Amino acid sequence: MAAMTILREHEELAADQSCFPIWVHSAFCVTAVVVLCLNILHAQDRTLVDPRAAQQQLDRVQNARERLLKQKSDTMARRGVHLIDALLANESAHFCATQSLASPAMSPPGSASSLDFDGIVARFFELDRDRPQHANDYAQSSEVDTLWDLPENFDLWFGSTFGAH
Repeated sequence: MAAMTILREHEELAADQSCFPIWVHSAFCVTAVVVLCLNILHAQDRTLVDPRAAQQQLDRVQNARERLLKQKSDTMARRGVHLIDALLANESAHFCATQSLASPAMSPPGSASSLDFDGIVARFFELDRDRPQHANDYAQSSEVDTLWDLPENFDLWFGSTFGAH
């Protein structure tokens, strides 16, 4: 599955200290996570599900969430974490609903076990409500202390990185 490959590659990029993350890395990671979350939700409605594959996908999603959470100055990553949290909350509710039904595969569309898109969106906006209004809010935060964050003095960083005088 392509989404699993993307998340493996993202994991390797995150581990590579010489690679500076850019927003595209986060965008691909978030997209892959959404695909896996939807796949997990869809799989729960089917009777023939490999529990190991589903758990492996869920593990990849949770690991990706942790990597994205470390990227303090990356808006795509921050909002991706909020989206993952909203999807996983729906996944948990969805799993409980399907387990309470005698035959999840037989449940009609719109039943308690179907995807709650409105709930996911509402939860996402609830989680995202307290976001900083400007990227500089991150630079002034005491949490900015790794290579994954904005440099403290951009001019000094630029000069030392590119040899500008």
